Amino acid sequence: MIARYDLKTIYEFGSTSEAISSVYPAALFLLPGIIGLLIYWYAKKYIDPESEEVDNNGYQKQFGILRQAIMLMVFSALVIPFILWYSVRSYNEKSTAYKARNFRVVEGKITHWRQYTTKPGGAVLIDFKVDTILFRDLETNIAAARKAAKQGKPLHNGQYVRISYLDNQTIVKLEME
Repeated sequence: MIARYDLKTIYEFGSTSEAISSVYPAALFLLPGIIGLLIYWYAKKYIDPESEEVDNNGYQKQFGILRQAIMLMVFSALVIPFILWYSVRSYNEKSTAYKARNFRVVEGKITHWRQYTTKPGGAVLIDFKVDTILFRDLETNIAAARKAAKQGKPLHNGQYVRISYLDNQTIVKLEME
C-alpha cells in the first residue's frame, strides 16, 4: 500500500478553467447567429429590391436570403440561453459540491482502462475503473486524464490513484503516485 504523502495532485477542480470551458457549447451556437447577421447585412447592402435590374424573382431571392438569415439569428437567440443556463447550473452544482467537500474518494489501482473513439476521427473517449467505481467519458474526467498525460504520467492499467468524485462519477481531484 502506498502512503498518502507519496501521491501527488495531478488534477483538481479549478473555478476559472471549468467556468470558461462550461461556456464553450454556447459559443458554438453563437456561430449560426453571427453567420445569419452577416448574411442579413450582405443581403440588405448588396441586393437592392428597388433597383430596376431586380425583377420579382430578384425580390423573392432577397426575401429568401433575409428569411434564412433571420431564422439563423432566431435559432441562436433561442438556443443559447438554454445552453448557458444548463452550463452555469452544472458548473454551480460541481462548484458547490466541491467547496462543501460533498464528494466521495476512491483509492486503488486502475483496471479496465479503455481509450476509444466512437467513429474514425471522432473525439477520444476514456473509460476506467478504480475499485468498483466506473469512470466514463465525462469531460472533466477526460480533462483530468489529459492533465496527467501532459505531466508525463498518463493513466493506465495498474496505475495507483486516489480519485475524489461527485455522485455522477465526475472527477474533482486526481492524485497519482
